[in-house]
Amino acid sequence: MLSQLLEPREEESIAAIMMRGQQYAIAVGTADFESAVRFASSIRGDADTLAAITGSISQALWGLPKGIREQSLAIAARCYPGLEQTVAEFEAKFGGY
Repeated sequence: MLSQLLEPREEESIAAIMMRGQQYAIAVGTADFESAVRFASSIRGDADTLAAITGSISQALWGLPKGIREQSLAIAARCYPGLEQTVAEFEAKFGGY
């Protein structure tokens, strides 16, 4: 399965293919979610995109730590009133944390 995800696609640039490989390597080569995201965000270049996608892969591998989830939801609730209800509805419909 992982090898299929790493195969080049016709429409992808060489840079996109290389970045995808980095994301999987970081996610698989680190010990947990937080380590993967911290490492990915410390790399020069398009670090924010690399960290975001590495975080998604790492969440699938290890899950999202409870403390990070709670902090994120608290910030979202302050900045975007009502978002917690949207998250609850989404998780009720599709499954979630």
